[in-house]
Amino acid sequence: MENKWLTENTMQQLYCDTCERFLADRLVEGKCPTEGCNYEAARGDQCENCSKLLNPTELIDPKCKVCKNAPRIRDTDHLFLELPLLSDKLVNYINNTSVAGMWSQNAIQATNAWLKEGLKQRCITRDLKWGVPVPHEKYKDKVFYVWFDAPIGYISITASYTPDWEKWWKDPDNVELFQFMGKDNVPFHTVSLQHYWELVKTGQ
Repeated sequence: MENKWLTENTMQQLYCDTCERFLADRLVEGKCPTEGCNYEAARGDQCENCSKLLNPTELIDPKCKVCKNAPRIRDTDHLFLELPLLSDKLVNYINNTSVAGMWSQNAIQATNAWLKEGLKQRCITRDLKWGVPVPHEKYKDKVFYVWFDAPIGYISITASYTPDWEKWWKDPDNVELFQFMGKDNVPFHTVSLQHYWELVKTGQ
């Protein structure tokens, strides 16, 4: 938190008194708040009907998927990536790379949907017991959000496999990378992952 790329904020999350825990995004289900959609079984992170990314507290009449009871809103502290600080760089990167990398139309449309709405802070921690623990005393009971650490895993698993991992990830003249993914995972690779690279390049 000593640099501008990562900040601390208090946010509101859904807490289930019956299950005695904060609910992960996909443990909440309710009506999509998006005008014209109103899908009754939208998840806490995204509506499968209209593909709109959501926060659990935005759902209409949310229910815990475990016990089916209505959760309540509680405050909780979390870490956030400051995506807006890299907005201009990301737009330039996406405009150039989407052409050079021959992105599919689905990838371009999903990415542009994020950009059109304006980049926002992205929470990278969760109130869960399983996952990669946050190495900070204040957040020792939290874990990283899966789409914060998962894209980095492509490189780390290569490094675990071979000491020559840099030949695969730092040699664009001789190596081509093709990725296949669901459309709901596209922005985490085309937008969020580029933010991580910027942190790596600046040593922060």
